[in-house]
Amino acid sequence: MISTGWILLLFSFLSCADGPFMPDSADTTVKVSLPPSGFYSKGKILTFTITDPSQTPTWSDYESRLLDSQGFVIGFWKGLQSDGPNYSIEIPSDIVNWVDGDNFQLEVTVLNKSLIQTTKLLDFFLVEKIPELGVSTNPTEVYPGSRVLIEILKDEPWLGKTWIQWKWKDKVIQEGPWNVNAVLRWNSPDVEGSFALTAEVFPRVPSRSTYLFSSPLKYDAPVVTTFRSPQYGPSELQPDESYFSLYHFRGNLRDSGTMADYTQPVVWGGLDIDHSDGVFGVRFKPGTKLERVGSPLPLDENGGLQPFSITVKGVLAPFPEGVLYTLKNADGGLSFNLAIVDKSWVMTYSLGGGQGSFSTPYGENQVFSQTLSYLPNNAAGGDLLWFNGSELADSRYIDWQDIPLFLEDGITTLGGDGGFSGILDEFGVYYKDNQNRFSADGGLLERELKNIDSGSLIWAAGFDGSYLDEGFIASTGFKKNRGKGVFAPGQWLDSPVSEDFESDILIDMGEFTTGTLKLELWESGENPQTLAQIRSEEAVRKLQVTFNNNTEPFSIKDGLGFVTILPPKGGYKVRISSVEDIPVQLESIVCVRLTPPEITEILDETSQESIQPLITDTNPISTSISKELLKNP
Repeated sequence: MISTGWILLLFSFLSCADGPFMPDSADTTVKVSLPPSGFYSKGKILTFTITDPSQTPTWSDYESRLLDSQGFVIGFWKGLQSDGPNYSIEIPSDIVNWVDGDNFQLEVTVLNKSLIQTTKLLDFFLVEKIPELGVSTNPTEVYPGSRVLIEILKDEPWLGKTWIQWKWKDKVIQEGPWNVNAVLRWNSPDVEGSFALTAEVFPRVPSRSTYLFSSPLKYDAPVVTTFRSPQYGPSELQPDESYFSLYHFRGNLRDSGTMADYTQPVVWGGLDIDHSDGVFGVRFKPGTKLERVGSPLPLDENGGLQPFSITVKGVLAPFPEGVLYTLKNADGGLSFNLAIVDKSWVMTYSLGGGQGSFSTPYGENQVFSQTLSYLPNNAAGGDLLWFNGSELADSRYIDWQDIPLFLEDGITTLGGDGGFSGILDEFGVYYKDNQNRFSADGGLLERELKNIDSGSLIWAAGFDGSYLDEGFIASTGFKKNRGKGVFAPGQWLDSPVSEDFESDILIDMGEFTTGTLKLELWESGENPQTLAQIRSEEAVRKLQVTFNNNTEPFSIKDGLGFVTILPPKGGYKVRISSVEDIPVQLESIVCVRLTPPEITEILDETSQESIQPLITDTNPISTSISKELLKNP
């Protein structure tokens, strides 16, 4: 006699064993394969298949119905099993009372002599045309754990009815109507890697709480997280090691400057990423602020103030008035405060025994870059220079009586209770150049020109730092003073050497005080030769050079000098020199590439009226090179 336990054990073994003991039963279910859910137009032919795995057919015919967004039947078709296995229906061209993007359904029912075998539904959207959208990611590369802003480009295709699903790893992380979901703010993982989020766009709000199928209108948004320093754009503040403190606001509040290991910012009122007018950063409003405790500015070992530049960049809200930043120490011996008051930028400062303020209207442009630089002049004080972009707005000498400054108990505040409204793109305190010398920022002009068109700039010098720009060489009598290059009689300045002969170039001496400067184009090498020259007493401060085998002599048209020369074998450089017995102060010297078709079109218009709007000495940047000439098509 076999016990009950052995019977159960034997049954369990037979149930779990592979092989012929318990063979799987064959699947004899009729299968309907429909086209994918998608966007279809009137007149579109929808093809489907019905397959029967049984050796003997288990179905005889089918019925298909087309239902509109209200569930009404607007099309009905029938077919026989013998007509298959491929079947099709055409979406009627005479459908009425529908709206572009409506949700339709195709219902296919398989029958066997009036008995239903199976039914399958296809959800799709009836559209006039499929919209062309896209997504943008800001930033695309971030420090792990940073916040990323992903936005669907272009206007809403189905006004007031479009539905968005945002997915990560095939899971919905945010969804809702277009007006509040076309932008996703996403916290990236705390690890390095490459990630892809997906935006799926539906023409209609779902009849239930969500869509259970994917939209064919989908866009991937890649995000890369890395612990290394990201690739900065040409107009961004860089390199990190040149800054005492530096906030790029690339989805985080991370200080990239050299003091980052000593202090961490504290935030009040909540800050979040946003963008406007092409500017991405952190949005501030009254009551929100970021504070960093610790020395706000660089000091030497004796407590003396080192050269520095405080730069803040961003975009103003329609009613921006309020404080942008305050840097101060505990006893009030040092304080710098930038605010917007009565539609003007106001910089208020207190440094030892010196106090005062700068002020200038902020104008129509909501996008801004403001810089305050300090350059020690002697043991008793130094020069404060205030720049609007790269344009020197004001400067003055400040005497702070060589008193030691104690800044370890200082504080840096962005925004605050009386804070401004707008987006901060970057905030940085520059204090060292790329040769590790204490210096004010000398790259203001170069960054502004690169922001206009980084591909056109060959070199630029704005004389706004403590030292000459890289590649420039000057005679011993050439000096820098309050954002200008000062040529004593007989002194000169040489530009970097260039070997770019692919396009015309424009050399611009910018603005300078009364006197005469000579600009010479030299062939570089051991025995340099003068290729062309202009003198400012001829009212010519710009020289356009064409490199060509067919040379043409120097000529002047409407204050612009022209010359066509052979490409020099060893490259070329520019020398500017003073030719009078009085000092001459120069604001800038710039060399840019010109697009040949564009400059040719300009030169074809010989009248003063057509030339002057393009070549002017009163534009927003200190070089007087017009933005039209800097653009590439």
